Amino acid sequence: GWMNCDRFLELPENKRTNIIVEQKPADNINISLVFTEFKSMMATNNNTFETYGFANVKKESKCYVVALKYEDKKPFLSLQKVTIAPDLVIKPEFKEYSIAELKKELSKL
Repeated sequence: GWMNCDRFLELPENKRTNIIVEQKPADNINISLVFTEFKSMMATNNNTFETYGFANVKKESKCYVVALKYEDKKPFLSLQKVTIAPDLVIKPEFKEYSIAELKKELSKL
């Protein structure tokens, strides 16, 4: 389930941080933050035209950064398990998958 982008705003500012995903935004790329502590995910927000990001995320949350892209009708996935730390920077590492392999990887979430 999608979560509201203001979910963590009730937390004190020192308990929240921003995350940068070093990936230039493009129409063929989708990046989400999937929380393991509760069934929810957050979409990125573009603070600049050069990167993706997530704002006001609870520090120490355990998550996956899920990045999907399609090139030449082929799916690519970057799946990274992270613990949210102050000003975390993620660099996606895309790998090509078949549709069956992609479904198998995403079912682990």
